[in-house]
Amino acid sequence: MVCGVIDSSMYHAGTFLSVPGSRLRDRLRNGMSDDQNLKSGERRHATMLFSDMTGFTRLSERLDPEDMDALMSSVFSSFEGIVRSHGGTVEKYIGDALVAVFGVPNIHEDDPSRAVSTALAFGRELRRINERFRDRSIRLDFRTGIHTGLVTTGKRGEYDVVTGHAMSIASRLETEAPVGGILVSAETKQRCAQDFMFDTGHTLTLKGKEDSIEAYRVLGRNPNPMFGGSYFANRTRELEMLTRTFLRHDSEQPGGFMLTGQPGLGKTRLAGRFIEQIKAFPGFSAPVLTARARRYRDLNFAVIIDLLLTYFSFESSHDAAYIAEETARLLPVEHKTAAGFADLVQNSDAPTSETQSIVVLFAIFKAILEKHVDSAFSTLVVIDNVSVLDEESRDFLRFFLENSAVKPFFLFTGRKKPPLIDDLLPDVETLKLEPLSAQACSDLVDMLWPECSDPSIRNAILNTAKGNPLFIEEYVRYARESHHKDLTTVPTTIQSIFLSLIDAFPVPMRELLTRVSVFIESFTTEDMAFVQRRTDGETGIIDEALDLFIQEGILVSNDGHYSFRYDMFKTAMYDSLLNHNKRILHRIVADCMKQQEQPHTGRLLHHLVHAESYEEAGSTLLDVHDLHLNLAYLPYIDLLLEKLPADERSRRLRLMFAKSAVNINNGNMRETDIAVRELLDIAMNEHNVEYAASAFHLMCGHQRQNYNFEKARISGETAIQYYNTLIEASDTKSGALYTRHRSLRRNVFGILSVTESLAADRNAARDFLRRIEADCAGHGDCETAETAGYRASYYLLFGEYARGMAALRPYIEPYDADPDSSSQEAIYLGMLLSRQLCDYEAVIALAAKLSKIPETSYPNRQTHQSQVHSMLADAHYFLGEPKKATEHLRQAEFYQLQIRSDLDRIDALRSLTSASLIVGDIEHADRFARQCIGLGMQHSAYYPAFSALIVLAELLHGREDFIGRDFFLMQASYYVATGFSLPRRDLIIYHYLQDLACPDGCPAQQDRTRALMQAEIEQMASETQRKRLLAVRSLGCAHDTYLTERPPRDTSEKR
Repeated sequence: MVCGVIDSSMYHAGTFLSVPGSRLRDRLRNGMSDDQNLKSGERRHATMLFSDMTGFTRLSERLDPEDMDALMSSVFSSFEGIVRSHGGTVEKYIGDALVAVFGVPNIHEDDPSRAVSTALAFGRELRRINERFRDRSIRLDFRTGIHTGLVTTGKRGEYDVVTGHAMSIASRLETEAPVGGILVSAETKQRCAQDFMFDTGHTLTLKGKEDSIEAYRVLGRNPNPMFGGSYFANRTRELEMLTRTFLRHDSEQPGGFMLTGQPGLGKTRLAGRFIEQIKAFPGFSAPVLTARARRYRDLNFAVIIDLLLTYFSFESSHDAAYIAEETARLLPVEHKTAAGFADLVQNSDAPTSETQSIVVLFAIFKAILEKHVDSAFSTLVVIDNVSVLDEESRDFLRFFLENSAVKPFFLFTGRKKPPLIDDLLPDVETLKLEPLSAQACSDLVDMLWPECSDPSIRNAILNTAKGNPLFIEEYVRYARESHHKDLTTVPTTIQSIFLSLIDAFPVPMRELLTRVSVFIESFTTEDMAFVQRRTDGETGIIDEALDLFIQEGILVSNDGHYSFRYDMFKTAMYDSLLNHNKRILHRIVADCMKQQEQPHTGRLLHHLVHAESYEEAGSTLLDVHDLHLNLAYLPYIDLLLEKLPADERSRRLRLMFAKSAVNINNGNMRETDIAVRELLDIAMNEHNVEYAASAFHLMCGHQRQNYNFEKARISGETAIQYYNTLIEASDTKSGALYTRHRSLRRNVFGILSVTESLAADRNAARDFLRRIEADCAGHGDCETAETAGYRASYYLLFGEYARGMAALRPYIEPYDADPDSSSQEAIYLGMLLSRQLCDYEAVIALAAKLSKIPETSYPNRQTHQSQVHSMLADAHYFLGEPKKATEHLRQAEFYQLQIRSDLDRIDALRSLTSASLIVGDIEHADRFARQCIGLGMQHSAYYPAFSALIVLAELLHGREDFIGRDFFLMQASYYVATGFSLPRRDLIIYHYLQDLACPDGCPAQQDRTRALMQAEIEQMASETQRKRLLAVRSLGCAHDTYLTERPPRDTSEKR
C-alpha cells in the first residue's frame, strides 16, 4: 500500500551554487577563458603506423650527408605516396621514422587493413630500392609497429594534429618488431584478421605502460580473405536461391548474382558459405576465384590480379621468376605472357601499357576458363565490395565478357548495386539481405556465447543489434572481453562502419548530423535550426540534409519529428564529439528546450548537467514536483552533491533530504539509513536544528514503512518540535523558509496520520489530519493531491471507501483526461478504493489514466506495477474476461520478481495472493501466500502477512485440512490481538473461519463477522457492486451464514 510518502518538493526555493566541473576548474586555474565556441576536431578510433629505419647511424657514417639526405628523401617520398594511396595521412617525421594515421581526416571501416597493407607495401618498395643499391652494398630495413585506438583530432595553431596514447603504443610496438617486420596490437589484428596472416602472438610488457599487451607479427596477406570467420548466420533461403541460380548458369552466356544489404548483415559470409557448399558437390573441380575490392590498392588491375592469385596460390615471398615459371607450367600460355603477368603481380617498374596489361590478363583468364570448360560446373568469380571496384579491373571485365567465348558465373556483394553491374551483366539477379529474425539472432548469440547465463546482457545484445549478425558478434565480443554489462558504448568496429558511411557526405551535413546526436530523443527542423544558428552552421542545408539522412536510412521521420533509426548510430556520432563540444552542444539544446511550454524535466536536467551548468541544474531539480518519488533523479542528486563545496550546508541539506525521500519512497532502506546517520551526525556535531528536523523527519517515514509505529511516533513528534522551532524563529511569516518549514511539518503530520491509522488509533489519526487542516487555514495553496491522499488513506484503512473517493475526486476526474504526474499517487489510491467498492470499471479506467504518466515518475515502479496488474486481474475477472485477468496476473508476477526491497515485495505478494485466489489460480495463490508470510514475519509486516495467513486458512478449509487451517488461524489471532488495523475483508473471513472452527459455534466471532460484513455491504453504492462483493472469496458464504435466514447449525463435527 502506497501512502504517507515523504515530500521534498518544498526544497525548491533559493539559488543553487554553480560548481565548475574538473575540466572547467582546470581551465580557470590555468587562466584560460571558457570558450563557448565549438572546436574543430573529434574523438575517433584511428590506426597509427610507426615505421623506423634500422642501422641509420651506421649508414649515415658511410655516406656523404647530401647522399644520405637524398636517399632518405627518396625513401620517404615513396612511403608517403604509398600512405596516401591507401587513404592514410603522414602525421609527422621524427628523424628517420615516419608516423602515419589511418582514419584521420577520412575514416574507413577498414583503416586497420589499410595500415597493414601500407606496411607490406613499404616492404615491397624497400626491396626495389635495395635492388638498385646492391652494387654499393647499401641495404635499408625498417621496423613497423601498428596500433588501433582512441585519438582526438584538432588544430594546434595552423597545424592539424592527432593526439592520443595510440601513437606511443605504435611506437613501442615498432621498437619490439623484428628487422624488416611488422608488429601489430591485438586491437589492430582483431579488425583485420581475415585479410592477413599473423603468428600466434606473444605478450609484451612495454616500457612506460602499466599493462602488458598482446602483439602479433604480420606474416603476409590471407590468400582467401573473404571467407574466414567463426560463424554463419542462418540464411538458408538465400543460400538455396543463390545455389539454384549458379547451377542453372550456361557458360556460353554471361550470368551472375548480386547480394546487397547494409554493412554487417552477412553478405560476405553468405558468399563464403556458398563457396563451401558448392565445393562439396560431388565431382566439383571448377575454379573459384575470389577477391575483395578496395579503394586503396596501389596495384593496377588490383581485383583481377587478386582473382588470379587465388587460382595459383602464390605468396608474397615468391619472386617474378618463380611466378612466371609456375604460370607457364600450369596454363597453356606463352612464356612472354607468363612473364608479363609476373611483372603485373610484382607491380614492377617494367614499362607496360594498359592495353598490354589487358592482353596479358585476358590470356591468363581465358586459359583458366578454357582449361576447365568441360567441368560440370561453371567457373565462379566472386568480387566482394564491388562498389569500389578499381577502374582498370572494371574495364578488363567489360573487355573480357565481350571477347571471351567462355563466361564465368559472377557473384558480387555490396551495400547497393552499382550502375557498373547493370552495364556488365544486365540480367543479373539481385537479392537484398534483411536483418535476421528474432529466433535466428537468439540462435547466433547461443552459438557465439553459449556460456552466457545473464538474460539481461543477452537481451541487451539482441535489442541493440537489431538483427545485424556483425553487430551481434561485436557486442558479444565486447561484453565478454570487457566483463561489463553496460552495452551503451558502441564497439569500435561498429563505430567505424557508421562514421565511414557518412564520410562521403558534405562536411556541413556531417557536422549537422553529429550535432543533433546530442538530442536524447527526437528533434524537429526548428530544433536543428536553433542548433545551427548557435553554432554558426548553415540553416539552409537542413531540408536537403534531412532528405539525404532519411534516404540513407540514418534518420526516420514521424509527424514532423526526426530521430536516429538505430540508437547505436546516434551513440557513434555522439561519441565522436570532442568533450568540449559536447558541453557546448548540451548547453545549446538545454536553451532550445527552455523555449518549449513544458520541457521534459529529465531530459532538460540531462543536458544541463552535461553542459556543466550546475547552478541551473540544481534550480531545475529542486523545482520538480515529483522529485521525492522519482528514482530517475537520484543520479543527478548524487552529482550535484558531489559538486557542492562542503560549506554549502543549506543546499546540501536540501539535496540530502531529497535523496533520502526518494530512497524511502522507493524502498531503498540501506541508502536511507546511511543518509539519516549522516544528517544526525551533522546535526549533533554542529547543533544544527534544520539538519535535526530533517533527520527525524526521514526516520519517521522510514519507521512507518517498517511498521515500527512507536519509533515512528517518537521520530515524528521530535521532527515536529524542531520544525516548530524553525517556524517560530522565522523573521517573516511569508518568506520562503517559513513556507518551506510549514510544508515539511505538514508532511510529518501526514505520515503520522497514516501511522496512527495503521495502528488503529482513529482519534490520533484524525487529530493529525485536523492539524494539517489548521495549518492550511488561510493558505489557499495547502490543499494538494498529497494532503487529499492522507485523508483517502485514513478512510481506506477505516473502511469508509466512498468518503475516500470523494476526497480524491478533484485530482482523478475525469478519468479520460490526461493526468498530471503530481496526481499519480491520488490515482493509485483511487484504484485501491474503487476495488474495495467493487467498481471494477473505475479500476480499469484509472489504470488507463495512470498508464499515461511516465513510469519513471512511479515510486517503487516494480511494486507499483505489480499491484496495479493484480487489481486489473481482479477487475477483468469480475467483468467476465478471465483471459485478460490471467494475463495481468502474469504481468504482476513479472514485476514482483524485479523488486529489490523485501518490504515492497511483501506488499506485492499480498496483492498477488488475493488476486490469484479470486481468479481461481489456487496453486499460485498458495505459493505467493507462503512467500508473503515468510517475509512478513521476518520483517514484522503484520498487515500483509495477515492477509496471506487468511488466504492459506481459506484454502486449507476448502481442502478440509482443518489442522492446517487452525494452525494459520492461530498465527493470525496473534495479529488480531495487537489491536492494529487489519485488512477488513480478510478480518471478516478470519472471524467466519474461527466460528466454523468452534464445535458449538462462537457467538463473539459470529457477531464480529456480522458487524463487519454489514459495514462492507453498506459501502456498496449499487446492487451490482453488492453482488460483486459477495462473490469475493468466502464473503458470500459469510453473508449467507450470518445475514440471511438459515436452519440451525449442524454441530456434529468440527469444520
